[in-house]
Amino acid sequence: MSLPILDLFLLSMLDRGLQSPYELHREAGISLGASLPSLRRLTEATLVARKDTAGATKRPRHEYHLTASGKNAARTGWQERMASNAADSDLDSVLRIADMGLHYGADKKKIQAFLRQAAAARIREAERAALSEPSARSGQSYASMRSRCDSLRLRAEAEALLGIADSFKTRRIVSGQQSLM
Repeated sequence: MSLPILDLFLLSMLDRGLQSPYELHREAGISLGASLPSLRRLTEATLVARKDTAGATKRPRHEYHLTASGKNAARTGWQERMASNAADSDLDSVLRIADMGLHYGADKKKIQAFLRQAAAARIREAERAALSEPSARSGQSYASMRSRCDSLRLRAEAEALLGIADSFKTRRIVSGQQSLM
């Protein structure tokens, strides 16, 4: 079963000890609007089990825990994405795959290569956006301004991804924490 990257990331976050949609929002930056449907899918796929408990305010608190198959998917599912060159995915997906690789002990050179591929994909997209910039009679139009913004955003993302990849040369990254080598 091939899961969406968000679902794999949620499994990984649950594997790291987060249990509720609010913890996923606060600690992993995943909105409730994204996490709740994903958790529902994962529960239906029996990768996650939901437990309802009483909260401090007497409102039910939903806690999620990995099943054995969910734990296996969390620990291995990202590998396929990193190896299959999902580097042309959206920025959040690329960062989530890299984060899972870091957390589960992937070879840092492979993570670096993955991030560099993602940066290269963005540079190619930026060049296409710049080439396809429509000309307007007035010199500016929504379409030309949008193409220019897309091109600049993609170049900035590429620069950031290259900077993260380069940080592996000077820093030792362990489960999201950085320290000088």
